[in-house]
Amino acid sequence: MAISIVYQELGFDLHGSAFASTLPWIAMAMSANFAGWLADTQLMQRFGLSRTNTRKFMQSVGFLGPAICLTLLPTIQHPAQAIGLLMISQGMVRDGISCISMSL
Repeated sequence: MAISIVYQELGFDLHGSAFASTLPWIAMAMSANFAGWLADTQLMQRFGLSRTNTRKFMQSVGFLGPAICLTLLPTIQHPAQAIGLLMISQGMVRDGISCISMSL
């Protein structure tokens, strides 16, 4: 039943659905490394933010960014745009979570 809805409504076949479902998780894995680099090198060293302010900033991005993406999700008409928003959302969530355990 669910497979036929995905096919009829979104135009995805089973293979396309499986591939599309992995993209947000790949974005999340890649953004964790970027978030650590950003926090360590750019925010703390270049801009001179304290450890506490760096963590607060990364947490804010990690929680407000996905909220904005998920709020925009109902306005999207094309499935590829929805997947893109989910990738951005998952990536930002990972940025906020990876900041909790970063070694600053």
